[in-house]
Amino acid sequence: MEAAVRAWKRGTPRRSRSMSWSRRVGIVFVVLGTVGFVTVADDLRHVGEVLAVGSVLFIGLVLLAAGSKTVLSRRLALPWLATAVGVGTVAGAAMDNMWVGVGGGLAIGAILAAVLGRRRERALG
Repeated sequence: MEAAVRAWKRGTPRRSRSMSWSRRVGIVFVVLGTVGFVTVADDLRHVGEVLAVGSVLFIGLVLLAAGSKTVLSRRLALPWLATAVGVGTVAGAAMDNMWVGVGGGLAIGAILAAVLGRRRERALG
């Protein structure tokens, strides 16, 4: 605390640790997914609702993992996985076939995350 007071008196702000964009957006998606399961997909009868709300929750968890410093987030390009699942969910809702949309988005996203993650890993050394 004293260091913060001294830094404030000198006019230099204390260095703060800000969250990455993926963690912030991930938190929002996890909250929206949880609210969706409590309100929209509460009876679990309609498969489309469950898949849509579950994919929102999954996107949030993936983005939270992407913002962490784990081995998984260093080896895979996780934001691409979340993006592909989101696009697949929207496409599945447009086609009125959520299984195909979410499954296709998950498959394409997993491939993109693996390929782009390896490319990034090789570039960083």
